[in-house]
Amino acid sequence: MAHTCPVCGFAELTQPPYDSTGCASFEICPSCGTEFGYHDANKSHEELRRRWLAAGTRKPFFEAGQTRAEALRRMSPHLVADVYLYPTADGGKQLTVQPGWGCPCACSKSSDTVFYDAWPLLEAPFAPGERRRLGFVFLSGESLSGEDSAAILRRAGTFYLWEGRFIGEATVVA
Repeated sequence: MAHTCPVCGFAELTQPPYDSTGCASFEICPSCGTEFGYHDANKSHEELRRRWLAAGTRKPFFEAGQTRAEALRRMSPHLVADVYLYPTADGGKQLTVQPGWGCPCACSKSSDTVFYDAWPLLEAPFAPGERRRLGFVFLSGESLSGEDSAAILRRAGTFYLWEGRFIGEATVVA
């Protein structure tokens, strides 16, 4: 069942932005780039829509009828990193991530850190506690291109994956 983005109206989200208890999906809308639970934590959907429209609407991240995983398989990475998903017992994710999954990434774990929307290029499921070399694609934002985001993380050398908490870390290799 498809769900609709409350910011741009994209009608093919794979999950509702929030569940019946109010928990965010952390899904990133492929049309406007809103990550539910992150971008809308301190801004209303109306404010995000105004900003999206003011920036000029962009082509959707993937086409209708195509899954996010299918779209990502066609993309070249902005950077490559050795990734470690923390084990569940150490605060990592509860569930294995699937191809098409994305998450914000940051250069540090400080409370005032800046996050960059990232899409690991997964060919197979990736479980908590595992290590893997992965390519990453970054969404373009209001003021940064995907290449700009990758350059910042490349300079940092190490970056951290976020999904409501830090769930993994990555060391840039290319």
